[in-house]
Formats: sequence, structure tokens, C-alpha cells
Amino acid sequence: MSVAPPQSVAPKRPRTSPPEVRRAELLAAARQVIVDKGFAAMRVSDVVALAGLSQGAFYLHFKSKEEVVVEIMREVVQETAVALRAIPQADLSLADAIRAIVRNYYAVCLHHRSVLERLDSPTVSGVDQTQWAAVYEPLNSFALESCQDWQRRGLVSTAVGANVLSWLMIDAINGALPRLFGRAGDHRASTDYPDLIAEWIEAAMRNLRPAGAKAAG
Repeated sequence: MSVAPPQSVAPKRPRTSPPEVRRAELLAAARQVIVDKGFAAMRVSDVVALAGLSQGAFYLHFKSKEEVVVEIMREVVQETAVALRAIPQADLSLADAIRAIVRNYYAVCLHHRSVLERLDSPTVSGVDQTQWAAVYEPLNSFALESCQDWQRRGLVSTAVGANVLSWLMIDAINGALPRLFGRAGDHRASTDYPDLIAEWIEAAMRNLRPAGAKAAG
């Protein structure tokens, strides 16, 4: 009687996924629920149902749905910061550096547009402001370091602090997002809109003076 050759035994799959996998599944499900229903209407039960997990699993990783949106934004901000720090600013003129910053920033935002446009600030006002400060710290640090470098190189105004210039840049970029997303009435921005924003930021940074200061001449 012939004996069948031994067969390899497939390793047993774990009964549950690793914690980091379950966390990622919950975040992915939350993103989709936000896209479908908006953050205000999102319920924890919606998220766990889509992820195929229990509410107990949800609360092992997150305290609330507000904490979920903080983590979603943290991922977007970190991705944006990586894209911005990849810009070889030392090899670029001020105009080209700012243009690259605006383009890279908006490229990430447009990639995540379906989520970002459902996270209007009034719907997430329950999130503690210190949490938002921590989330946006990578972007704020990048902007401040860039402005400090431009001031050292004599490329932008030194009449105000680098922190003021960094706020101007970030606020101008973020303030244009509704137009870029096409949410400003019926008027969608033209394809050259990011470059126009970059030109405005450059001009402002070169010529900015303290409030009340008179122009020379």
C-alpha cells in the first residue's frame, strides 16, 4: 500500500486581528461613514457595523467619535508635512518654493477631499483646541522654519516676526480650500488658482509691514 506524501499544514490564522489592524479598520470605516453621512450624523454604531467589529472594540481604541476625527486629521496632516518637507527649498527661488508648498499642500488635500469637505469646523467644534494644536503642529513647525530661513536669507520681510509670516501663509492656504473644493457658491477655482494663491503669499511676505507703518517714499 502506497503512503501519501505528507502535506504541509497551513499556519492557523489568529482568532482576532492585531490591535493595529483593527484600529486601521475602524479609521477606514469612519472615513467612509463621514463621506456618506457627514461627521455630525456619524454614529459609533455605523462605524463598527461597517468595520465588522463590536462597539467594545471601538472603545478599546477610541474614547469617542471626536477622537476618531482627530486621528483622521492627524494622518492627513502628517502626510501633508511629509510632502512639504520633500521640497528642496534650498535649491529654489522664493517664488518657486512657495509655489511648490501650495501645490503639494493642495495635492494632499484634494486626495482626501471626500473626507475633508465633510469636516466643516462647526461639526467638530466639540474637539478640545489643545488637541487640534497638537494635530497641526507638524504643519505649523514647517511653516515657521521656512519663514525663519527665508528671513535669514533676506528673501522676505523682517519687519514682523517669522511666526506672523507663517500664520499668514497657512491661513491663506487653508482659507482658499473652500474655493478649491468648489464650495464657494457656484464658483469653482480655475486650474491656476493654487499658483495665484502662491503669488499673493509671496508678494505679501516680501512687503509686509507692521500695522500702522507707513510705506517708504
